[in-house]
Amino acid sequence: MNQQKKRSMLTLYDRIRSSRYLNIFAINLRFLIGFGFIPSGIKKIANVPFANPGNTGPFFEYLDALYHTGYYYNLIGWAQVIAAILLITQRFATVGALIFLPIIFNITVLTLSTIGSFTPFIATMMLLGIIFLLFWDYYKWVNVFSSDNKAIEVYRPNNYPSYNKVWITTGVSILLIPTVVMGLAELIRSSTTDHNLLSLIALSTVVFIPVVGFTVDEINYRKIRSSKLIAKIEQPAANKSYSA
Repeated sequence: MNQQKKRSMLTLYDRIRSSRYLNIFAINLRFLIGFGFIPSGIKKIANVPFANPGNTGPFFEYLDALYHTGYYYNLIGWAQVIAAILLITQRFATVGALIFLPIIFNITVLTLSTIGSFTPFIATMMLLGIIFLLFWDYYKWVNVFSSDNKAIEVYRPNNYPSYNKVWITTGVSILLIPTVVMGLAELIRSSTTDHNLLSLIALSTVVFIPVVGFTVDEINYRKIRSSKLIAKIEQPAANKSYSA
């Protein structure tokens, strides 16, 4: 790749990475993918069969065989849950995405090869989501492919938008609140109506909590931007008064 093409690609990356709202999209994509893997991971950790008994076909037979591998089945569950938590924390999201990549790639190929329902589409979308998140953090891992004692110079200004305390709190809430609600649902599983209602509430919070997080973050952002504009307006006046 010649220098001009490389410069153009880095310029495009810089434009994408500098977008505040694409940054918010990346943050919430981490939430969505991370939370999407937690239920399946917990099932494997708890040694619960992933597929419903009675289903036939290569896909379900594979899942049944996987379930009977014992510790290996549990290990996959731990990998999914750990990667999900890392992804949701934002601070360690790049590590979580790197762990998720081989997992979701394997799931995508498996579903495309063995099942024809909506599952392959969902798996493919999640794979594309992880690829986007890795592209988003390109400047963090690009030097993994550098030769020894030689680093690739990456243009990275310090003003890229990033996560803040609001989004960290949002991630913690997504991990804790639905988990507590689903725990209560399991305790009252004997009552089908209440169990279904709590499950619905748990899923609703996954959508509601990021909306609250975005609202609070947007309010804070507008306040900071307004204060900066006011400071710019007042500064020339103050300098003029001082010079007089």
